Amino acid sequence: MNGYDFDETILKGNSVRRFFLYCWARLPYLFIYLPVLLAAVIFKRCLSSNAFYNMLTYFVKLVPNKERFVRKYWDKHINKIQRWYLKQQRDDDIIISASPLYLVEEACKRIGARCIATPVDLKTSKVIGGNHCYGAQKPIFYRQQFGDAPLETFYSDSMSDEPMFKLAKRGYLVKGDKITLIYQDGVLLDKDKQVRVNG
Repeated sequence: MNGYDFDETILKGNSVRRFFLYCWARLPYLFIYLPVLLAAVIFKRCLSSNAFYNMLTYFVKLVPNKERFVRKYWDKHINKIQRWYLKQQRDDDIIISASPLYLVEEACKRIGARCIATPVDLKTSKVIGGNHCYGAQKPIFYRQQFGDAPLETFYSDSMSDEPMFKLAKRGYLVKGDKITLIYQDGVLLDKDKQVRVNG
């Protein structure tokens, strides 16, 4: 099995940010959410991961017909999936994302990939179960669904996914179309041993 982060990895850009802008363009009253967003950004270092996440996605609480908005959003943005990913996609791929499950899951259905992401209550816009699928939580979410099933590779744009790099046989750092092997068998490779495989 191969694993992938979602935002800025197999997707160009950030799905939550784009979804907010998509909703705001159609629901101008969402401007009232901006102070919450600003406070989240300013006080990020003082907040727990879950508190920051709840503030960041709070606007969804104000969106009517949420499932319809998600579907319409992906009608317009599913073409942002990276071509390099589509060329190497396999039937057993797993997308593991910190973004809300309700948002990522719809995209994964369309591209035919399995999905692990942060469970969020659409009515309250709060994380279900209290755990944000981010950083060290990602391997926990993975094992809850797949146990000790080996992960051949993991691709991500961020070193916050180092726990997943360590879990996989090979870990690849993604920057746009530039993909570099940086982890092998749970060990960070020296700079001179890292291998560019694409881009």
